[in-house]
Amino acid sequence: MLQPFGWPTPPLLSGSWHEIDPDLAREFRDLLVSSQIRCTPLVYAGAMRRYRVRPLAFWPGWMWVDALVDTKQGAASAAFLYGPYGAHELDGTSALIHDVNEGGALDVSTADLAADYLRFFCSAVRGDEGPFFLIEDSERFALLSGSAFPDAGLAAHARPVAVRQTATGWDLEAFVYYGDALFASRFSLDATGLVEMIDDEPLFTGVATPQIDYDGLVSRPRTAGGMA
Repeated sequence: MLQPFGWPTPPLLSGSWHEIDPDLAREFRDLLVSSQIRCTPLVYAGAMRRYRVRPLAFWPGWMWVDALVDTKQGAASAAFLYGPYGAHELDGTSALIHDVNEGGALDVSTADLAADYLRFFCSAVRGDEGPFFLIEDSERFALLSGSAFPDAGLAAHARPVAVRQTATGWDLEAFVYYGDALFASRFSLDATGLVEMIDDEPLFTGVATPQIDYDGLVSRPRTAGGMA
């Protein structure tokens, strides 16, 4: 599953990404490695060779960083948060996200910020079958699964997150891709960053699963035998 521009996997988070200029890559690597705070030792540090970043508007000053790394199993992507306190590994758990929110960084004061936070949260936190990808267009599903929707009618559900303000925060509706299933889901979000799934309606099961395997902060193309 070779992705555009030579990356082994698509970004786990949709949105506007850009690559660090090659002339700045070494400097960025040194900054990333020297500023570790919530990271386990970066065993891949010497093998990092490219970086793509995605600013997180709901956390001013923070961004999601993917590093392209060489491993014994081939090329992979290593995911980090980088912000005012340095680099932090994104390993599929929620503890780091809650810590940043408790520090007062979160801003979900508008519908756009609330929707983007939900995208981030559902992409960064994994269940047994991986992230809860929000599918807002058919291209995103194809990029993750390697195939088109098995039923043409599913494309109508692939639309931007719908957001409605409530007395306690936000109500959000999204098309969710998890494992081999697609769902119409509703979430609640409050000002502290607490996300709850309040309803999910299965729309289709048996779709191709996302073609990505995970090992902590590392994601790589899925193989027939899973993670090596």
